[in-house]
Amino acid sequence: MTTDYDVWDMPGAGHSHEAIEPEECWALLSTGLTGRIGFLRDGRVFIFPVNYVVHDRGVYFRTSSTGDLGRTSLDRVAFQVDHVAAEQMSGWSVLVQGSTAVVTDEALLSAVWGRMVSEPWAGGDRRQLVQVVPTSVSGRRVGTAR
Repeated sequence: MTTDYDVWDMPGAGHSHEAIEPEECWALLSTGLTGRIGFLRDGRVFIFPVNYVVHDRGVYFRTSSTGDLGRTSLDRVAFQVDHVAAEQMSGWSVLVQGSTAVVTDEALLSAVWGRMVSEPWAGGDRRQLVQVVPTSVSGRRVGTAR
């Protein structure tokens, strides 16, 4: 009989994991609407959910110009999007690492703002557009072995 504690000793032979190439990572990122942005401020780690859009290999989201994400550009951030199919015990995760920049270029504002289809979930004035400027993009797919 298997107990709950025996699961920790199982080798996971029925499962697989594989890296996702950057090109596919961008394609997967483009399918989502909500991700998580993580950053350091005052020696503490913060992770916030944000509605986002992908445009020309950049990730963009709306925020408040007076909030934690909109006050200043951040030099080290991580942005993550996941998809989980719990019934199949499978999914994928994409991680974008880089910095942020407040978007001020009028042409870019117009291009990205026109693609923002979902209203930010957080309340208040969310007219500050922030770009995650990537330095690396990586992904991982997990699931049952084929």
